[in-house]
Amino acid sequence: MVPFYEIPKDAWLFRSAAEKRGPADRRWTEAEEHVRQWCLHELIRAYGVSVRDLEIERPIRVARERHPHRADIVVSQAGKPYIVVECKSVRVKNLAAAMHQATNYASQSDVRATFAACTNGTTWLVRRRIGDEWIAVSDIPDLRIPQANSEWRKILFAVTYLTPLLHWLDGPVPARHAAKYFGAMQVFLHAQNELTEATDRKLLWAADNLLRVLSDVTDDPGYTDGKMAAACDGLNQFWLARGVTAHFGGGALWIMAHDAYAELSMHLEDERKQATVDLAVMRLILSLLAYLNGLHSMRSVRYEDVTDDVQREVRAYIDMALILRFNAGLPDTLDKMSVRDIQDSCQPAWEHFLSSSDRIGLSVWQVLAAMVAQMFRRENGRKHQHGN
Repeated sequence: MVPFYEIPKDAWLFRSAAEKRGPADRRWTEAEEHVRQWCLHELIRAYGVSVRDLEIERPIRVARERHPHRADIVVSQAGKPYIVVECKSVRVKNLAAAMHQATNYASQSDVRATFAACTNGTTWLVRRRIGDEWIAVSDIPDLRIPQANSEWRKILFAVTYLTPLLHWLDGPVPARHAAKYFGAMQVFLHAQNELTEATDRKLLWAADNLLRVLSDVTDDPGYTDGKMAAACDGLNQFWLARGVTAHFGGGALWIMAHDAYAELSMHLEDERKQATVDLAVMRLILSLLAYLNGLHSMRSVRYEDVTDDVQREVRAYIDMALILRFNAGLPDTLDKMSVRDIQDSCQPAWEHFLSSSDRIGLSVWQVLAAMVAQMFRRENGRKHQHGN
């Protein structure tokens, strides 16, 4: 998107509707209309939006308010609202109220748009709706690019590292597999792939090192203490970059793990209002710290089943990463058949990971071949049952 430039009035889109608004709305300014016209032209030029899918001054029924509001711009896709954009004058520097307005309109029952955006011509802010939460994202999609067929090479690369984890989607991991499971998670978060690229590097460093502890918690204390200290350093650096002084680390493994859980819990209290991919990975780290501390509460350190407290956060992070990057999330937890299909399809990748001493996953093509074969066998089995 090119920064603001003025559109001559004779090139305005929906000119009659735009000029009609002036006398009818005392809040309207021509400076704001200039930004809207620029935005309309940029939606067409930069994102491939068709003019027929653009609408201005769309009435929006806001709950508990008598009179309808009007959205500056609504972009439709397949006849349904897809993006709501609020435009402000270039003189408006703080866009917090505009973003609240955009997400509020986009959330209404007669709209339910996927994206909400706001702009003053120089700043362009975008959020995406996931469930009832609005997640900050870098941009809206280019509508000229079919989303289902884009960037397959990157998708497949990410799948290579993800499939061993998905074998255990929504299910408990038996204690005998816990160490390997954490090892698979460490490989996934350590690898720079399309699913983790939106996550803060310092948080990934913290999670990576914590998972190295969990993948062999009975290892040499010098190793586990060092990795736990590195995880704490990652958390300190993350908060320091945000202007917050944190105090993670100090002491031996179990002291650091206990104190890190308490410290992170305190910091997360101020973060729960916004759903972001960074918050999702912080919640995952917190659940891993709780699991680690639970191991030390017993007389001897031994692995326990990895239960819903961890698995819920693993799902939340993966689901958000998939939606934000590839526009495709995990099936609903209640869709047991689809979840089972994923578990079964990813079983070969998990079995290969178990047998691999260097913890390197299957090649992309091995993973796909195994997944397709497994799904084919399962589908044939269903058809056979129906035939009987």
